[in-house]
Amino acid sequence: MLTLLAILINTGTIRHNALSLAIAIEKKFSFSQLPQITLKELTTVSGIGKTKALRILAAIELGNRLFSPQQININRITTTEDAIQQLNYIANKKQEHIVVLYLNARDELIQKETMAIGTLNAARIEPKDIFSPAIHHTLCKYNYCPQSPFWRSNAFR
Repeated sequence: MLTLLAILINTGTIRHNALSLAIAIEKKFSFSQLPQITLKELTTVSGIGKTKALRILAAIELGNRLFSPQQININRITTTEDAIQQLNYIANKKQEHIVVLYLNARDELIQKETMAIGTLNAARIEPKDIFSPAIHHTLCKYNYCPQSPFWRSNAFR
């Protein structure tokens, strides 16, 4: 861990090299405390300025985001088979089900919502029932930007 921290620090000062600065950080804060440390606290270590502290904190934040439980369990829907896996629970239902899978721009499943349960062979729903929640929660994969010159000139023609 010290060597990784020294790599993040990159260069030392006139008096201390990067490894000795990493040791100084470890003496002042244990490695278990690093995820909760603030910029102000980190810059109290002699030789760690704002730039080095921000680099360390950015690396910690990157690790937190990459390995958070939310990121690990992401469902990506890129093929029809992926969608079928998400909807296999309705395969043996006797009524029609309209289920909407809301995806972000990276094809990650954000929300799965049953919009309607109909009769034996029909279900009635309007497009606004599907797009309204997507727009409300900004989950829609297709972006509409009214400030864009393209949309102003070509919108709904």
